[in-house]
Amino acid sequence: MGKQNEVIKTNKPILLLLWLIKFMPLFFTRLLIYPVSFFFWCFGFEPRKNCRNYQKKLKAFTGGKSPKIISTYRQIFNFSMCVVEKIEGWVGKKNFSSIIIKDDCQALIDHLNTGKGAFIIASHLGNMELMRSLTSIDEMGCKRRVGVTILMEMGATSNFNSTLEKINPNAMTDVIDTNSISPQTIIDLEDRIEQGNLVVITGDRFSANGSGQKLVKDFLGSPAAFPYGSFFMATLLHAPVYFMFGMRSKSSTVFAKNYELYVEAAKTSLDVPRNKRKEAIDALSNEYIDHLQNFTSKFPYQWYNFGDFWKSGDN
Repeated sequence: MGKQNEVIKTNKPILLLLWLIKFMPLFFTRLLIYPVSFFFWCFGFEPRKNCRNYQKKLKAFTGGKSPKIISTYRQIFNFSMCVVEKIEGWVGKKNFSSIIIKDDCQALIDHLNTGKGAFIIASHLGNMELMRSLTSIDEMGCKRRVGVTILMEMGATSNFNSTLEKINPNAMTDVIDTNSISPQTIIDLEDRIEQGNLVVITGDRFSANGSGQKLVKDFLGSPAAFPYGSFFMATLLHAPVYFMFGMRSKSSTVFAKNYELYVEAAKTSLDVPRNKRKEAIDALSNEYIDHLQNFTSKFPYQWYNFGDFWKSGDN
């Protein structure tokens, strides 16, 4: 994957979008997504090139079934939609009553209702903001407010994060920079999970500065680098592990309301002695990648890794 740069290098477009979402009808704001996406498609040479590379690999991997049409514009359009929907959530203009829960989502909700927490491995496929739906009282069957701690690399998205903090001062309260994780951090995270909170990390983006260990795995037919730390942490926290994907049901229109929230309980046993930890990490990452390949095949235009995902896999 190599060095991941911020897709949005200035906060001016986001602040303008925030103003539009706050003061203009959502219908009008969403219509603007078409020309704005076209603008970024025209001038974003690197993202466009990397989108095409990803879609070609996916098409070959699925034997030509997905995507049916190579369209870099549709992928950038979906990313624009994702940004708009996140801001709608941050300013309180989006609810999650139209979320369709799938697979083990109810099992996770039942687990949270016992008062215990869990470790979530998410991705840059789809909209991670669907986690918000599990943190509200009485939404989707959760009987209590569930705290969420996000683990992410702050340096790669510092400009975007500072803008988010201006939009919603509480948005960054429970975010921990993965570059600052220490043994004490692990103890604190264990306590949060024991108290019934969720800890969330992504498993599909290697460090922006190339630091840390990586797992080189076959993804869509070519070797790619995945972050070792995401899966290593799962073995340290002694908590149930779930994979989560929030996908828009329709990817070609700004008026689609439904999202599908897929939650898959990890089958890999992590209760292993230290000398078996490497095998457990390998099995857990393979399980995650299988799900990632499955959902990219079903939702090919909702992949929001715009760097050269396979670059670091060659090293």
